Amino acid sequence: MKHAMKRILALGLILSMLLTLCMGCGSEGDSNSDVDDVEWDDDTANADTNSYNPYASSDFDVTTAEMPTRELENKVITYYSWTSMEEELNADTYGAKSLLNIMQKEFGVTFEQVAVGTHENYWSTLATLIASGNAPDIVKLPNWNCYPAPVSMDLLQPLDDLIDFSNPLWDDTKEVREAHKWNGKTYIPYMWEQLSTWFFYNKQMFKDYGLSNQTPYDLWKEDKWTWEAMEELANQFVKKDASGEVVQWGMAMQNTDLLAATGLELVDADGNFNIKDAKVATLMNRIYDMGSAGTGAMAPGDAVNLFKDGKVAMCTTTAYTMLYELNEMRQSGNLGWVPLPKMDENSEYYNQTLVEPGYAICKGAKNAEAGALFIEMYKWYYVGQSFDSSMPRAQQNACMAKYKIGKEYLDKSKRLSEEEIEYSMQFIDEKYKNISIGWQGWLDTQTVPGFSEVVNGTANWSTTLEKIYPVNQATINGYLKNKE
Repeated sequence: MKHAMKRILALGLILSMLLTLCMGCGSEGDSNSDVDDVEWDDDTANADTNSYNPYASSDFDVTTAEMPTRELENKVITYYSWTSMEEELNADTYGAKSLLNIMQKEFGVTFEQVAVGTHENYWSTLATLIASGNAPDIVKLPNWNCYPAPVSMDLLQPLDDLIDFSNPLWDDTKEVREAHKWNGKTYIPYMWEQLSTWFFYNKQMFKDYGLSNQTPYDLWKEDKWTWEAMEELANQFVKKDASGEVVQWGMAMQNTDLLAATGLELVDADGNFNIKDAKVATLMNRIYDMGSAGTGAMAPGDAVNLFKDGKVAMCTTTAYTMLYELNEMRQSGNLGWVPLPKMDENSEYYNQTLVEPGYAICKGAKNAEAGALFIEMYKWYYVGQSFDSSMPRAQQNACMAKYKIGKEYLDKSKRLSEEEIEYSMQFIDEKYKNISIGWQGWLDTQTVPGFSEVVNGTANWSTTLEKIYPVNQATINGYLKNKE
């Protein structure tokens, strides 16, 4: 569980790395020979990776977006994060073309880190910095825990008088930003929304079990990819040793990702807690039946490692994993992926997504003006992402054109082929409704409360719910007491 939580805390950083790489190539003299500067007329990615266009309803054009600018008296920006700004913005690798160095060139800005946060004490450390008069200017926001904790704890200051969110540059995240205002004010800028999760499966295991024509993809094509179908497949892969212990499973989840398939925000932006909904009960009862108390088809351990080691036939985890832990499996042709299954034949498919929050301005910041400029530049630098972060972008945005930033986005060993891009696009083009991971911040966890008990078979859902509900509702109420 602790491993899973750390994976998600790092996701904001990894996405930033992926997206900088997406825009990136080094300046002259860079030593990374695996990353090259490919012009925009190349044939490496012909698939339309921008068909999921969050600006479709406006006239905004990412290719001509005007660069933000301000006159700054104080040109030192202090920051708080879990890593250095050089690492975060790939300054060492991408030289003059990194955002950090562009900020230095255009505005003479330098960055100073005031402290390094950890998973366990990220917000309490920031509170201590503020109380001691050492508040940073900008704060890197973990995408799973950016709201409501730092706002409710009065660690951030409003952005409304610092950033003009009526600029069409911000139109793509207007809805989520408006929904997450706190007492009528904007604290979290929100940069972009992206796919968080794929449902992965091991093609070789399906072949070995004579199921090559009954894969999740086959079921999805026939619109029969449901929880029931998933469970039936998972049960076929269960293997036990001589003592009756399960040593191979059909399914595993990294962070209870199937919750998104209910179509529910477990905790919505207003703090409404939906864990007592009948759809959640349906999911948890199914997990109980598949877990240690039932068929044993759902593994209770770390999904990615079990899947990578061939001990689990199917798993849900972050989409970018196909380029890292599962990259070798993908390159060998043994990795398949599809959207999350729907609840039943009468339900809809949903994407689990995350909204990258970016950076906030700290309460007590000494240079809020420069911090706001950085946030605007960060948005401008990355505008126009592909919905799936593992894909190259389809358009060269205005920043890329200005600084002659190339098209390639990952080292050569981690690039999706045209066929893989087109494969993913058939799912993305369906434009399924998005369900966010925002509930994780309200509950301070990446795993749905009670999941461990249910999958391990220590208690059924009704018993578990009775125990966990008061505790988690109290956590939510603790945040809401500071909201008018």
